[in-house]
Amino acid sequence: MKSVVLVVISTVDSPLYEGAFKMDDAAKKAGFAAPEIYTFTPKDYPAYSHQNTADEEAAINEHTAFAIFVFSA
Repeated sequence: MKSVVLVVISTVDSPLYEGAFKMDDAAKKAGFAAPEIYTFTPKDYPAYSHQNTADEEAAINEHTAFAIFVFSA
């Protein structure tokens, strides 16, 4: 039986963030396939908490479009 590993990352859905995080490059470096990308609507998940990596403010307060990147190996 083969184990399946999934890594799920949510980001603001914009070219700036996709370019900044270089998701395809990160996947390749980690030995994962290119990520599948899905639209993510935080309000559909009441317990969801979004934390910026750069500061204490939450991106969810200033943006309305988010994406989920799902990496699998």
